[in-house]
Amino acid sequence: ADAGLMGELGELCAARALPAREGGFFEEKLDWTGQPGGPPMSVLMAYSAAEDRCLCALALIGDGAGWTAEVKSMAHVIASVIAAQIRHANDKAKLAEGQALTSALIEASLDAIVVAGPDRRIVRFNPAAEELFDRRRADVLGQELAGLLLPERYRANFAAGVERYLESGDPGVYVGRIRCPALRSDGTERMTELTPVPITVDGVVHFCGFMRDISELELANAALADSEALFRVLAKLAPVGMVQMDASGLCTFANDRWCELTGMTAADAVGIGWATALHPEDAVRMEREWALAAARGTELRTDCRLVSTSGREIWVHAGAVPLLTAEGRPAGFLAAVTDVSARKRDEAERERLLAAERAARRSLADQTERLNSLISNAIPGIMVRDEHGRITQANQSFCDLFGITTPTGELVGTSAAKLAEHVKSAFADQAEFLRRMSRLHEGRRPAEGEQFSCADGRTIEGDYWPVFAEGEYRGDLWLFWDISERKALEEQRDRMLRAELAARDAAE
Repeated sequence: ADAGLMGELGELCAARALPAREGGFFEEKLDWTGQPGGPPMSVLMAYSAAEDRCLCALALIGDGAGWTAEVKSMAHVIASVIAAQIRHANDKAKLAEGQALTSALIEASLDAIVVAGPDRRIVRFNPAAEELFDRRRADVLGQELAGLLLPERYRANFAAGVERYLESGDPGVYVGRIRCPALRSDGTERMTELTPVPITVDGVVHFCGFMRDISELELANAALADSEALFRVLAKLAPVGMVQMDASGLCTFANDRWCELTGMTAADAVGIGWATALHPEDAVRMEREWALAAARGTELRTDCRLVSTSGREIWVHAGAVPLLTAEGRPAGFLAAVTDVSARKRDEAERERLLAAERAARRSLADQTERLNSLISNAIPGIMVRDEHGRITQANQSFCDLFGITTPTGELVGTSAAKLAEHVKSAFADQAEFLRRMSRLHEGRRPAEGEQFSCADGRTIEGDYWPVFAEGEYRGDLWLFWDISERKALEEQRDRMLRAELAARDAAE
C-alpha cells in the first residue's frame, strides 16, 4: 500500500542480498517515516534462503532499539517456518531439509516454543520450553496442552478459544503479546509473555506459541510499586513540604504540605519551577546557592521565604539534594521545606526584648538556644514493618526513645513482635501497650494521637498508618513522639514570660 516504503525496501534488499543471506538478517535505518514529520524508522530484515535463492524475507518496521536477541531469533524462526511451507509447496523433495532447518531454529530459539495440533495435543516442545516448564520433551509429547501446561483456571477459556478459531478463524483474545501463566511440574507458576501464532500445514491448523519468562520483571515492577507507595505515604505524613524536580528544574511531584504552604494545588505545582513560590528577594540567592551546591554535589540547607498564592509570606528552612541516574548523571533534585515562621517571629521578638535589658537578653538567648536545640532534635521515632511482621526500617530516634542499644541496621529483618516484647518494659501498663498495638495492627486503619504512659513518667504519643499497594496490604508505619518535652517546654515558656515581666518591672 505504501509504494515509497516498498521501493526503499527493494533497494536495500538488492544492496544487502548476499550479506543478508549469509547472516540470516540485517538492520538498516530507513528514510521512510510512516507519516509526515514522524520519527525515523528502522528495518530488521530476516531471510530464509536456499541454494543462493531467497525463499522468504520478513521485514519488521519500527524502533530498532527494541530488537533484542529474542526478537531477532523469533523473526528468523518465523521466516524459516514460512520458507519451509514455500519449499514444501514447490518441491516436496526438499521437505526433509526444510523440516531439519525449522527444527534447528526451533531448538536454538531463546524463547520457549510449544506447538499443538487441532486436537490440542503437543507435537513440538523445544529445550527452552523444557527449562520454562521443568518438563522433559519425551514426557509431554502427545499430552493435552491445557491440562498439562496451563493453570486450571485458564483451561476452559483456552479450549473455547481453540474451538472458536477452528470454526470461524476468529483468534479472540489470543492476538499479539499476552500475559499467560505457565504451570511447572512442581505446581508453581511462572508468568510469561505469550505470542500465539496459528499455522496451517497441508490444511491442518497447528497452534504455535512463543513464550518468554517475565516473572522477574513482574517481581521488579511489584517492588517498584511498593517503594512508590511507601514514598507517597511518607510524603503525605511528613510535616515538611516536599517537591521533586526533573533535570530541567520543573516540578514532577509535590506533597500536601507543600501545597498548604504555597496555596497551590498539586496540579498547579506540577510542571512549573519551584522558584515560582520563592520570595522575589530570595529567588536569585537561592538559585545561586543551589547552582553552587549542585556543582559540588552537596546538599543545600538555608532559610528563605515563600510567597503563597494569597500573598502571605512564610519563612521556611529549605534543604535540597541532587538526584542522580544509575549512570551518575543529574536527574533533578528533591527539596524539603519546614515552616519556621514561628521561630523567625520568636527570634525577632527576642532581639527586641534583649535590646531593653542585657541580663534578660543573655538569659533569653540561652533559653532560646536550648529551645531551638530541642526542636531540631525532636525527630519522631519511625519503625516500618512489612506484611510478614518483619522490620524493614527503624531510625535512631526510635531506638533512643525506647532505650534500644542494638544498631538500627541490625534491627532490619527481625520480628517486630519480638521487639515489642523487648520495649514493653518501658511502659507503665505493659499488657495495655501490647493489646493496643495488636488492635491497631489487626484493624489496619490509620490512627493518630495514641498516647501511652511510660514507667519512668514520660508520655509517648504514637501514630499508626497501614501501607497498601494496589489494594494489597504491604505492611505498616509507626511514628512515636515523646510529648513530655512539649509539656515541659510549655511550662518553661511560662517561666520565661514571668521572668521577662519581672525584668521589665525591675528595669522600669
